[in-house]
Amino acid sequence: MKKFLIFFLLLPIVGNSQQDPYFVSEGFGALWNNPASFGAKYKLAANTVGRLHWLGIDGAPRSFMANAEANFDFQVSQQALIRGKLGGGIVFVAERIGGRDEIIFQVPINYHIPIKETYLSLGIAPGFRNTNLSNGLPSPPINPNTPVNGAGTIFKLDAGAYWYSNRFHLGLSSTQVTRPHKGNQGVRHYYLHGGYRFKIGEHYLFPQVQFLANSSGLGFYNLNYFQFKNDIFSVGLGVSAGRDILFAATYRYKSFKIAYNFDLNTGPLSSYTVGSHEFRLSYQLPNK
Repeated sequence: MKKFLIFFLLLPIVGNSQQDPYFVSEGFGALWNNPASFGAKYKLAANTVGRLHWLGIDGAPRSFMANAEANFDFQVSQQALIRGKLGGGIVFVAERIGGRDEIIFQVPINYHIPIKETYLSLGIAPGFRNTNLSNGLPSPPINPNTPVNGAGTIFKLDAGAYWYSNRFHLGLSSTQVTRPHKGNQGVRHYYLHGGYRFKIGEHYLFPQVQFLANSSGLGFYNLNYFQFKNDIFSVGLGVSAGRDILFAATYRYKSFKIAYNFDLNTGPLSSYTVGSHEFRLSYQLPNK
């Protein structure tokens, strides 16, 4: 009975719609779902993230991401009207949800246009998305009409815009822009992400919020960090649309930063799981 209930709760994720991977520790660097954000805050940076969703539930999502970003100044001449920064990087995401294994690989590229003391970046991220549905699926299918052709490799293209300075960022992006129709793959997602650092004495308050819209509905999360002095240490608290309470802590040592996030589940799955864990390790060289 328990396994049946869990399968029923996971069904909208593994069957009816193709969801993007979800990471709550975004916002301090490049947003994997917005190619325009790569190279915005850091001259060079690399991140690895591991997330264990709904710990204790068989078949719950397990996600891993690795990405890198860089930028360099672009200017034809001192008097040139075309000047700014070229940025980009690479993104690798691997995820398992129930009987579905998925790999995403992309190469974000963008151009950062200076606007007074801010920048506006426009970018795209071509790549591919590979889905394997062979793990744990019944063979032959219980229902002969059940579509199993969601497996395979498809072209993936994301696009976005990102407006930022050293105090704030505001990004709008879409994944699966080309929306290839192959089984359940290719559901377009729209993201709106923003944050602002308020100075409080020697410290900072850094609230962030992200909204998500797709064919399945709307979602959001809000995570507010209190950064001590030069962001050597920070703690965070927030909420998500899934009725999770979000806790976070980060620590910086020279160019390295580690982060831990815990989502306390208070929704329908709270009888089966306490919540989700996420770990992040970053290497960051800020822009001058």
